[in-house]
Amino acid sequence: MALSLYLDDDDPWIIEQQIFDILNDYLQPKSNITAAAAAQSIDNLFPVNRQDDEEKEDPGSFLWHLWGRFHRTAQQIPHAHPAQDKLAALIKCLRSFPSRTPVVYLSSWDAEYKLWEDLPLLGPTFQEEWDVIGLTDQEECQRNRNLNAYAARIFRDGSANLELFAIRALAAALEGRAVYRHAHTTAPQIEASFTPGLELDSLVSIAADWVAHCGEILLALSRKGVSSSGDHGGPLREKEQGFSLERWGLWKERFAEISRTAHINEETKRLAQGTRRLMDELEKSC
Repeated sequence: MALSLYLDDDDPWIIEQQIFDILNDYLQPKSNITAAAAAQSIDNLFPVNRQDDEEKEDPGSFLWHLWGRFHRTAQQIPHAHPAQDKLAALIKCLRSFPSRTPVVYLSSWDAEYKLWEDLPLLGPTFQEEWDVIGLTDQEECQRNRNLNAYAARIFRDGSANLELFAIRALAAALEGRAVYRHAHTTAPQIEASFTPGLELDSLVSIAADWVAHCGEILLALSRKGVSSSGDHGGPLREKEQGFSLERWGLWKERFAEISRTAHINEETKRLAQGTRRLMDELEKSC
């Protein structure tokens, strides 16, 4: 069955349309297009590499649109669909692809980057996409999970350092909430209990996906005590700035607690129990 992807723009920029067409053709289940061939097509679209007389856009503008299209396409691919792995494989392939323009200067960042080795602007564009997507309804929850599953694969493959988003996903699901009980209070109360519903189901599934795809890496970082700036920990680990075995242990226990809590969706409880079991297995095998 064909993968149904769409370009969410009624009047797209012609280059973005071409980027979408490359991704759409490559990601189809019966496609014979290799990651290397798709990477070549993308490199050919880079402003300096295009063989036409049209005025060329700034390289930073091209890269911003390129990665934005990758991230928004990922949101349309179900979290467990094989196309998720194909998209991650394309990024991994791009990173080692020998561009005809090996170094690019991005004026807005006043810095030079290796193309494509540095995957310039992938991180900032992902941050922007991650910040705006929410959990307001079933469709948005699914897109959120798809986006995180894609990020976990990129991190797993060593293509980009997205560990901060792993921490944020696990913290959002497992590290409690700050609740302001009164309008004029300045000190929130820490709410450690779990509230059944769509938001919890979504947060747990996203956190579980991060463990499923790169739990071995997360455990290794926890054993090393690797810090991570920008860590938005939950109230239960508010002063934490990165990975630790104590935090890993908290995540395990909180998954276990979800699996024992009444009134939570049974599928969510099974997923939490399975993730806790996986974390135990990783500790024994890694």
